[in-house]
Amino acid sequence: MRIASVTAGAAGMFCGSCLRDNTLAAALVAKGHECLLIPTFTPLTLDEPDQSIGQVFLGGVNIYLDEFTLFRWIPRWARQWLDRPKILRLASRFSGIENYERLGTLAISMLRGEHGRQRIAFEELNQFLAEYRPDVVLLTNVLLSAVAPLISKQVGAPVVATLQGDDIFLDALKPAHREEAKLLIRTNGQSINGYIATSAYYADHMAEYLNLDRDRIDVVYPGVSLKHHVASKPKPKDLPIIGYFARIAPEKGLHHLVEAFI
Repeated sequence: MRIASVTAGAAGMFCGSCLRDNTLAAALVAKGHECLLIPTFTPLTLDEPDQSIGQVFLGGVNIYLDEFTLFRWIPRWARQWLDRPKILRLASRFSGIENYERLGTLAISMLRGEHGRQRIAFEELNQFLAEYRPDVVLLTNVLLSAVAPLISKQVGAPVVATLQGDDIFLDALKPAHREEAKLLIRTNGQSINGYIATSAYYADHMAEYLNLDRDRIDVVYPGVSLKHHVASKPKPKDLPIIGYFARIAPEKGLHHLVEAFI
C-alpha cells in the first residue's frame, strides 16, 4: 500500500506526535508498505532515524509571511528558499514556545485552506500528493484538515486524520477563534473518511469536543521501538523510578502523576 503520512514539525522541540508519526512510518515500511512521511511547518526533531522526506511543505516562515498582503505579492519562486530545512531549523531556534492566543487568526486562515491566505502553499502540497498517487493519506492532526477537500477533489485518495493533542492548541485560542476553528474542522471533516485516536478516552473526548460520530474514530495505541532496549529484571531493593519525557505543563498532567507517586 502507498501511504502518504503528512505530519507537523514542532519548531525544534521534541514532540510526542512527531515521534509517534516517525515510528509508525518506520513500522509500516518494515511491514512491507510504502510510507512517505511528509513534514509540514518545520523539519522533525526526533530520537530515532528520520523517516521523513527532505522537503518541508507549508513552511512555517512562508505561511506566517502569507498573513501580510505585501509578502503575498512576492512570487513563490522568490520565497522558496525560506522553506529549506536548514533555514526553518535556524528560524525555529528563535521562535521559542508560541503564544497560541496570538495564532488564532493564522489558525483560522490555515483551516480555510484553498480559501485562506496560504492557498498557494496548500496547492503545492496537494500537487505533490497528486504526483505521488497514494492509496491513502494520513494527516497527523485535524489542524491540517484543510488539505482534505483538496485531496478529495484532485487526488481521489481516502483521507484519515489522527486525533492527538488538537484540543490543547484549540483551548489556548481566544473563544471566538476557537469556535470558528472547530466549525471549520467539522466542515473540512466532510472530506475525511475516518479518524484515529491514541486512546479510548481521547476518542470519546474528541467525539464530543468536535461533535464527531464516535463510530468514525478507531483507537490505535502508540508504540515504541524496542530495538535498543534490553529487558532486565529490577532488583528487590531498587527504588522505583519514573521517566517523564514531555513538556512540563499543566495540560500534560505531570502534577497528577507526581501526586499519585507520592
